[in-house]
Amino acid sequence: MRVGYVGLGWATHAFHLPGAKRLSSVEIAGGADPSDEQRARWTKETCSPAFATLDELVEQAKPEAIVVATPPDSHAALCVQALSAGAHVFCEKPFVSRTRSWRPRPRRAGRWR
Repeated sequence: MRVGYVGLGWATHAFHLPGAKRLSSVEIAGGADPSDEQRARWTKETCSPAFATLDELVEQAKPEAIVVATPPDSHAALCVQALSAGAHVFCEKPFVSRTRSWRPRPRRAGRWR
C-alpha cells in the first residue's frame, strides 16, 4: 500500500515512519508539510518526495492511505480532505479539539466523494 504523510515533524519521524519501514507491504509515497525545513529533512531521510500541501501530495504521489500527523486543530479538515480524495486515513488523536466544532459529512456508497 502506498502511504503518504501529512505533517512531517517529530511524531512522524519518531512513531509513524519506523513502523512503516518494517512492513514490506508499505511503500512510502511521499509527505506534505508547509515547512521547507521539514520537507528537506523528509526527502533526505526517506528518499521520497515532499510537497507543501496535501493536494500536491495526493495529485502527484497518489497515496492509497494518508497518515495525518499535524497539530490537532487541523486534523478534521485534513482527514475529510484525504477521505474525499479516496484515501484511507490514519489520524493521530484527538480527531477534533471540541466536539461542537465537528459536523460530519454524509457518506455516499461507502465513499467520501
